[in-house]
This record gives sequence, structure tokens and C-alpha cells, in this order.
Amino acid sequence: MKLDQKQMLIVSQLFMAAGKAGKSFDLKRFTTDAAYASETMAQLALHADQVRDENLQSLVVIAIEQMASVTMPAPLASPAADEPSLARTPAAPLASPAAPAAPVEQMYVGRLR
Repeated sequence: MKLDQKQMLIVSQLFMAAGKAGKSFDLKRFTTDAAYASETMAQLALHADQVRDENLQSLVVIAIEQMASVTMPAPLASPAADEPSLARTPAAPLASPAAPAAPVEQMYVGRLR
């Protein structure tokens, strides 16, 4: 399982929140085994719902969204024999480029500190 930096940040935040809620898991196995990651997120979602931990609930939802591409198998590349292929349909003509948008007026708000 290959995780990018954003997914690793989400996983580490989930690990910390789960530990605070009393539900620890094997972080190394979570990042390498997709089935274990899916099962762990399901268990954490159930636990967060039972104890009504909103922080853990939101982290689990974010983790599920971010990890969906990693834990879900990719769809098959070849279409079924009875389905029409997209390659056989003619391409639609390209539309002319849109006119550039009018410049947006900028207003000085103040110095941020």
C-alpha cells in the first residue's frame, strides 16, 4: 500500500485520536495492509459513534475518504463485451476558448499580523 504525504498525516492524526479514545492499532500494519486498514477504520467508526466522540468521528470520515483510493481495488480496465466502448464513439468538437474574465477589483483590507 502506497500512501502520499497527506494520507500519512491523516493516518497519524487518526492514530493519535484513537489512542486518546482508548482504541490503539498497529500503525505499521495499518499503512501496509489495506484489509487491516479497512477493518480498523470500520471498528473506529463504530466506537466513535458509540461514545459520541465528534473529533474521532470526523477523523475517521476524512481517513475513509482519503484512503478510499488505496483500500478499494481499482476497477477493471477492459470494458465488458456487451458494453459499447468509449473509443468507438466519435469525439465531440472542442469549444472555442472562453473570453478572459473581467479583472476583479482588489481592495486593501489591512495588514495581517
